[in-house]
Amino acid sequence: MTDKAAKPDFSTMQSVIDYYSQSRFTARIADMVEAAGGAAALTREKLSPFDEMHVGGHPATRYLIAALGLRAGQRVLDIGCGIGGAARAVAAETGAHVTGVDLTPDFCTAATMLSELVDMGDAVAFEIGNATALQFRDGTFDAAYTIHAAMNIEDKAAMYREAARVLKSGAVFGIYDIMAMANGDAMIYPAPWTNDRATSFLVSPAEIADILQGAGFIITATESRRDFGITMLEKALPHIADPDFALRIRNLLASIRAEACAPWQIICQKK
Repeated sequence: MTDKAAKPDFSTMQSVIDYYSQSRFTARIADMVEAAGGAAALTREKLSPFDEMHVGGHPATRYLIAALGLRAGQRVLDIGCGIGGAARAVAAETGAHVTGVDLTPDFCTAATMLSELVDMGDAVAFEIGNATALQFRDGTFDAAYTIHAAMNIEDKAAMYREAARVLKSGAVFGIYDIMAMANGDAMIYPAPWTNDRATSFLVSPAEIADILQGAGFIITATESRRDFGITMLEKALPHIADPDFALRIRNLLASIRAEACAPWQIICQKK
């Protein structure tokens, strides 16, 4: 059982919880399982095309895993885990144990259920948690990462300070997120993570780097994944049946092409 500190405060983030709780993601878990071959024959590999809901899906997860250099037996934190696709991939491909935290209770419930269905209940664990007030004690984890979570978080300084706090000295921290680019005013909404600008908090890679350094991290690698993102979104778009989600992906693709935003990967190490 995880040692807990203070309970997280969700009061300022209710609109984000509401957005994801009412979204297509949790409402269509049954459809996702059916598309992956049904519960009886479900495996992590069959589920992977549906449960890694970020730009590039599993290939993007594997790219981040390679950069993190994780090892078997490590305790790893997934901040903003969603329904657990990336956490399951990390655990399966590295042998690390992954704890996922997410603001949305429905996501944590779905993540736990899906992990049990693919016989990974012992390799991963999921808890409701606020990235800006994590419930874990100092120095709990050997590594951490966050994938497409910070776009909804205004107080990124608190988020990254908390990540540093719960990591051991020298631990690696990886970020794969949508970040603001030079033409940020051209951003088109609705986007996959929000209906409008009210809960979208995109900042530039340079700003993120400054915040990370202020939180106690040393940046070891920074990489634009813009071209990769465009290619993967172009491939995915024709296969999206949901009209609303297709609109959001088209808007994101147009925003990336317009250099309003782009996916970036940053790898750093706690001092």
